[in-house]
Amino acid sequence: MKRLHKINLFAGTALLLGVAGFIPALAAQDSGRYEQGLELQKTGKWQEALNTWLAALDSVTAPVDPRIGFAFIELATAQQAEAFYPQACELYLQAFATPDIDLYKKAYEEELRRLQPILSENQYKAWQAMLKNANPDFGREIIDFWRKKDPTPSTEHMNERLIEHWKRIAFARKNFTETQNTVYKTDDRGLLYVRFGPPDYWQSGILGRNRFAFLRWADMLDSMRGGTIYDREEFLRAIATYNTMPEYEIWIYKHTDEGERPFYVFGRDEGQGSFGLRKGVEDFIPDRAFRRTNTRYSGGLLPGSVLQTVYYGELAHLHRYFADRYSELDREWENSEMLGISKSSYSVFRGKRKQFEQLQLAEPDKWDLPADRSTFQDGLILVALTIQPVRILNVLNQPTLAVVMISSPEYKRRHLDLSGGSIRSRAESIHTLRIYDTENNLLQRRVDRIVQRLDNTSTFSVPHDSTQASYEMIAEIFSEAVADSAGTRDLEHTKLLGYNRAEFSSDPPLSPEPDQLELSDLVIGVEKPDTATREKLPFPVVPSNEIYHSDILHTYLEIYHLQPGEDGIGRYHIVFVVSKFKGRKKSKKESISLSFDLEAAESRAAEPYGIDISNLDPGDYELRVEVTDTISGQSKHRTAPFTILDNEKTKSR
Repeated sequence: MKRLHKINLFAGTALLLGVAGFIPALAAQDSGRYEQGLELQKTGKWQEALNTWLAALDSVTAPVDPRIGFAFIELATAQQAEAFYPQACELYLQAFATPDIDLYKKAYEEELRRLQPILSENQYKAWQAMLKNANPDFGREIIDFWRKKDPTPSTEHMNERLIEHWKRIAFARKNFTETQNTVYKTDDRGLLYVRFGPPDYWQSGILGRNRFAFLRWADMLDSMRGGTIYDREEFLRAIATYNTMPEYEIWIYKHTDEGERPFYVFGRDEGQGSFGLRKGVEDFIPDRAFRRTNTRYSGGLLPGSVLQTVYYGELAHLHRYFADRYSELDREWENSEMLGISKSSYSVFRGKRKQFEQLQLAEPDKWDLPADRSTFQDGLILVALTIQPVRILNVLNQPTLAVVMISSPEYKRRHLDLSGGSIRSRAESIHTLRIYDTENNLLQRRVDRIVQRLDNTSTFSVPHDSTQASYEMIAEIFSEAVADSAGTRDLEHTKLLGYNRAEFSSDPPLSPEPDQLELSDLVIGVEKPDTATREKLPFPVVPSNEIYHSDILHTYLEIYHLQPGEDGIGRYHIVFVVSKFKGRKKSKKESISLSFDLEAAESRAAEPYGIDISNLDPGDYELRVEVTDTISGQSKHRTAPFTILDNEKTKSR
């Protein structure tokens, strides 16, 4: 396998200007490679095609022809060539590193259309405008998009979500080919598959095949008109005229734990048109079936409404939506059977058709669906995360952000047999912090590989400034192949076991002005344990906003820029107030109030405190700490919400 190339995705302007004279030659060279690879691919020599395109990595800092990056990842995923996936990710991102939009505009337009199904409408329109105007930031936006979706940032050259996207395209092209009306040359199922992956449940079949399902309406005709056997048969034939016995396929997703599950109906328009996404059952029934008929055999019954009821009844077991529509129609038929067919019932059934069509149009809005859905995490443990960003001033009085991250320790105790041999696996954690500016540019990336068995904590201390807009934390739990008696490590069996990520923002950096009283962020939690975690924490508290009723609420606060008195000693007054929330409103009555007068030999002080909460009821609270410098008269406060848990209820849960 070719070696991985570490690249600078945003090369400096001077470097680009320095090689400008070589660009035409390089473009021609890479264009030749691209065409050569296509010819090899056409003749079935796909490995040679990949190696031909891969040579572009050895020729220049970044491939000049972006079509190589697009073609490489497309072919590698179509052939399930997993050994090439890291290079596929690298080449794809290089296609956007220094985009020559004017020269390769068509290639970028085609790729943007391939991305459209997994983009929000606003995002797609914005990128479309950038591409139209040859905005050089277009490439950076795409790279940022995929970087943020990378589920395992510790694997620097591998983006599993990007590979998943192209594997879905390959699968859709092989399996959803009733028509070729999408950007992927698939039918509408292909678009949905690329966006959300495989459905959680699906069913296909043919509606209206059971002739006996229509006998109820033949009996209704008898009861209203006293018809003959001949009348019944003529009536059933009239119904069959509009019953095309349409094929259907229904996909159901479980995007959320609450509310309606999204479903999608595929089939042919009126049962005979082109195959595609349908609004609902009504699309399977010809419009003319809902017209008022004057035949003496129908008794005035609307054939379309009969078919509509039967079709919904056959789908009722799949989704509550179909069951509810069937029940509504069934009630109307019962009313008609009791009261007889009349002009009012005609309008009722035609109205139900319009009503259901409007419901189908409104259904996607009710679902509130994401732009896309990754199934990468399916089968992985969702790692519980505790993240505590704390603004401090370091010993040099410089604004610093200390970010504490604790991943759930229970996954450390998993032991897995690997390959049936003597090698056993324990979980190994990798914590990653990524910092972005206001335009989502990556400013910093910090990684902490946790090797101590009892440890699950990382603290990232980074200089804090106003250019930092957002932060992302990622926890990855890998199986670690332990050496056997011969000292051999089975690295092939190292795999991802668990995963989670979270984003947060920070308040502005603390002020370093020496004449301005300043406080760190307030840290609350539980007592620091006697484990390896103790060495990773910058303060004597394990952060947590959930405290058991029987525990002590531990707090920590740093105070800066205390002004000295005539004797050189700083003095300050500190007040702790605990208030309970009633719904969304904070109680005016304080649950706990403590105050202290303290001294400090230096301009800064650190205050760890423990507060007894055993007399408080379980529920939501807020801790407010106010510090007043009694020399300068300056005051400042910090707050932190927390929840008191009932020990007994928690144990029985």
